[in-house]
Amino acid sequence: MRIVLFVVAAALVAILAGVAMAVIQANRLSAPLVYLAASAEQLGSGQVRPQMEESGVEELDLVAAELARTSDRLASRLATERQFAADASHQLRTP
Repeated sequence: MRIVLFVVAAALVAILAGVAMAVIQANRLSAPLVYLAASAEQLGSGQVRPQMEESGVEELDLVAAELARTSDRLASRLATERQFAADASHQLRTP
């Protein structure tokens, strides 16, 4: 009877350890996703260069790097558009 109780207790400890490890790993993987989503939201709301840090997860870092490149291209295009508008405005005002 003691052996059965020992096996049941060991199984419960193993299950609890597995659940704890699963929660820790899920948080480790989901936190960078939340951060990446916030960076994309910043970009979508008009902030041209959101601050992004490396997460340590290769795939997420690749997505973050591409998002940074996209934000750089967007900033360049906006600067070009603003310069064009300023030049056109100046030419229209100049006789």
